[in-house]
Amino acid sequence: VEGLKPEVEAMVRRDVADIDSVFRQSLSGLPLAATDWTNGVLKQAVNAYLDTHLPEFRADFDIHTEEKTRVSLTLYPKMPVVRTIDLAMRSDTIPNFSLLEKRARMQEAADMMLGVPVAFVARHETEFARGMEDTLDASSVFRALGLKTHVTIAAGEQASVMSRSDTSRFRLRLEGWGDVGRRAADGKDIAFRAHAGAMLSAADEFFVQADVLPQDFGWGWEMGYERRVLPALFAHLRYDMREHDWTTGMRAKFLPRVELRWEHRRAGGRSEAGLSYRLHDFLRVELVRDSSEGWLRLIGDF
Repeated sequence: VEGLKPEVEAMVRRDVADIDSVFRQSLSGLPLAATDWTNGVLKQAVNAYLDTHLPEFRADFDIHTEEKTRVSLTLYPKMPVVRTIDLAMRSDTIPNFSLLEKRARMQEAADMMLGVPVAFVARHETEFARGMEDTLDASSVFRALGLKTHVTIAAGEQASVMSRSDTSRFRLRLEGWGDVGRRAADGKDIAFRAHAGAMLSAADEFFVQADVLPQDFGWGWEMGYERRVLPALFAHLRYDMREHDWTTGMRAKFLPRVELRWEHRRAGGRSEAGLSYRLHDFLRVELVRDSSEGWLRLIGDF
């Protein structure tokens, strides 16, 4: 198979595993001198076989005539072929920046599709995706966190690969936000939050989270519990370890990109509601309202 990675050649060989039967049926029993004028018939038979089993490739062959005849078959990819690959790696349960360490390895696995016919990639999408998934999931870190990767491929001359690696055991997130138009910010209009949670079940999470306020060098941390009460509805309870105060809240994900949240802090009876929209895997915008004012919050997911 001309010009392809060994992993792709193995797929091609499986598609044409019994192509030798075409030559055996055409050549067996013929006088040795007769093989020269059978080339035209053989070419038609090979093309018909490829049209059925491997339509994305063309073939050339040489026949070395002996009593035990040898055939050399070379397969060439047909145009169009994959020329570039755009790779994106995401996670909803661990920080996205932690995937950067695996990017080079994942890019190498994705690059096996370079030079491969677009139609062949589309037909074997499951096999290509599984190979890339195994590349990530076999690492010791992924096994320890219970991460499972799902890869989707959009075949084309400019192909794109999206991998999402998530775990059902933990929720590890790092985000930062900036408030715009908040009059009573009190030095809290820029903040960073680290969240570390362990899943007690598919619906129950125990977590701790720390907030860092770089403008006044302040910080705080909370312990909490969240439960999924309906498929798209979550309720939580948090305890502020520094202020010794309780916060209750709910959030609802009506649509994949839209989330509504409500929180009530016992001290002062302060409530806050927010409606957010995910512009990108790394950026959300939220409209926030409390009892006194409303403002816009930009949230970055790292």
